[in-house]
Amino acid sequence: MVQPQVALHAVHRSYAQGPLWRRERRPVLRGVDLSLDPGEALVLRGDNGAGKTTVLRLIAGLVVPDSGSVEVLGRAPHRDGATRARVGWVGGDGQGLFPRLTGRHNLEFFAALHALPGAETARRIAALDEELELGEALDRRAGECSTGMKARLTLARALLHEPTVLLLDEVTRSLDDHHTRAVHRALRRRIEAGATVIASSHRADDAAGLRAPEGTLRDGELISHAVPTAERATGAPTTETRDSETRGSETRGSETRGSETRATEEHG
Repeated sequence: MVQPQVALHAVHRSYAQGPLWRRERRPVLRGVDLSLDPGEALVLRGDNGAGKTTVLRLIAGLVVPDSGSVEVLGRAPHRDGATRARVGWVGGDGQGLFPRLTGRHNLEFFAALHALPGAETARRIAALDEELELGEALDRRAGECSTGMKARLTLARALLHEPTVLLLDEVTRSLDDHHTRAVHRALRRRIEAGATVIASSHRADDAAGLRAPEGTLRDGELISHAVPTAERATGAPTTETRDSETRGSETRGSETRGSETRATEEHG
């Protein structure tokens, strides 16, 4: 039996809000269940504040659930540094880049943190340059790069150490259609090689571009799945979309192109 690379079980998470003398906890996630095997992907959709980024931060080990469990590669990511090292995280447009360093020097710095040898670092940067079309962003200071250049650099940084799990928060938001397609191709290669990819997005074309199911978060609950068909994935017109069936308190995902994503939501 294949062990899920990402598993959430009955996860609840809330945040404090309001003035200090009247702080209240606002629920963000309410009993979310999610399981993703090697080579599976999921695109999270939902309004601002629905909990998309919170799901990604939980899986990255950046925050801890109030209750329930989060496992990455069989371990709790917030407790295990070796597990976190196998996760690639993109947290927004240009986040995590040193503005006074060039794109290349940024990537070399993060490669050194992962103990990559110099020759291997150069090889991987060259490959990512070709794949993501980094171009002049490599030799320009990050602070002088456009938003789209920064987005591609942060994705390159996340891919540099060849992570097993990749978490992307609105990675294509600032990209034009041409560079979005390049990103989709790069991510599909990782998925086909066995990586697990979870991406939050407001773009309608990300799920089709990744050939991945969509999961919709609403009021902190994962309430539906839709699967892009082969026609949608290749850009041809189609009216076929398969929504998941919701019976009582359970939502089941569906299959796309040999990749199955399962999400079960228990309403408390």
